Amino acid sequence: MSGSDASVTISVYTNCSLGGMATVLRNRALAEPETRHLLYFSKDSGGRPSFANIPHVDVRVIEKGRLINSVLYGAGLYDVNEISVTSMPKMAEAIAATDLRDALVYEFHTSDLPTISREVGELALTFPERVRVPSNFAAGLVRSAMQSAGVDATIEVVPNLVDLSTFQRGRTVAERPLRSASRPLVWVGRLDKGKNPNDFARMLAQLPEEFTGEVVLSLEDGPDRIERYLGIAGDLGVLDRLRFHSNFSQAEMANLYRWAARHGGAFISTSLAESFGYALVESAACGLPTVGYEVGPLGEHDICGGELVPVGSITELVAAVRRVCGSGSDPVHV
Repeated sequence: MSGSDASVTISVYTNCSLGGMATVLRNRALAEPETRHLLYFSKDSGGRPSFANIPHVDVRVIEKGRLINSVLYGAGLYDVNEISVTSMPKMAEAIAATDLRDALVYEFHTSDLPTISREVGELALTFPERVRVPSNFAAGLVRSAMQSAGVDATIEVVPNLVDLSTFQRGRTVAERPLRSASRPLVWVGRLDKGKNPNDFARMLAQLPEEFTGEVVLSLEDGPDRIERYLGIAGDLGVLDRLRFHSNFSQAEMANLYRWAARHGGAFISTSLAESFGYALVESAACGLPTVGYEVGPLGEHDICGGELVPVGSITELVAAVRRVCGSGSDPVHV
């Protein structure tokens, strides 16, 4: 596909990882094979391989100080139909000051209101005419911040796409080592306050020993948080029931979800804030029952067979896990 024949979309974000916003952009590209996607990042955190087999995607990692000029130069080479910017107000300001302004869309993919308010404030003088968010919940947060800043824009609610060719039930499952009669509970995220991994360990401590934890870490580049979490898990007496993973590809995550479903497990979200809830939606698409705190837009998703419980209630989290997993019966095979 040549640049002259294809429509071109440019997307700009800070971090090219195996998850998060990089997943949003990857799935958009998969859904738009006739569009050439130029993706600009200021940091590579191991996410390039997830774009390797998509011929109409061009990934460019540019040092932060050169990123604005690189994007403006790249945009000048094509007839660009859209420039999407996320979490980078200065980039949006630079684009808004050119004749590319009409193509600009600013995206919010966070549920942290202080962060949203800060970005809206930084954009106030040259606020984009179009704003995109992945959920009605996120739209409410952005609308509130815009009203406080006295700015106006069209807010488009465009749910993030899920790669249903990868995240689906019924495919062959690659088996993994498992203790006899165990029920694997999958938790995904960073070991930070927002993702709230401590509640996962507290929940596990109140469940029978047949339940084990499969913890998939993302963006952990230092040992401090891991060491602290290991200490907490040890104090709760569940360290020997936890197994840690990192840098899983999309295909590996899908297999993990299907494997956990085959052995009567569940996906667990203890997050205290979400702007969309990718892992919950992807695990449900693989047939894995989901249990989580009812935060942000999670209630907007169809999680057939799953349950959401009040934030912070370990007791209700435990009860929901028992219900969806059918604790006390044989593991469910899918």
